[in-house]
Amino acid sequence: FSNLILKILGVILISSVFILENISHKVHKQAHAKAENVNKIIEIGIYKKIRHPIYLGWILLNIGAFIFIGSLLSLIISAIFIFFWYLEAKQEEKFLEKKFKKYKEYEKRTGMFFPKFQSR
Repeated sequence: FSNLILKILGVILISSVFILENISHKVHKQAHAKAENVNKIIEIGIYKKIRHPIYLGWILLNIGAFIFIGSLLSLIISAIFIFFWYLEAKQEEKFLEKKFKKYKEYEKRTGMFFPKFQSR
């Protein structure tokens, strides 16, 4: 029974990439473009809360694949891919910081992969 629950959780996490990609692209038509080709910072919809929803989707897919497969090899491969998604997002941010003066302010307000919780 618990194995079935893990398989279902894995499939849900794997499916999240499609949901996040769809939501991201509806809000930001250049969501799949290279950072060099992005012509403005999008601060509405999902981008109001997180800067990299598509990378988040891919990270969740990797976590879901590990949970679904459940082997040491899948853990290692997932960890490697997650590390590379993180590096890709950081590289993109460095470029966007140089391209857009307001990007640093945007970073302060939004989480990289998950929403920031504002303290009062």
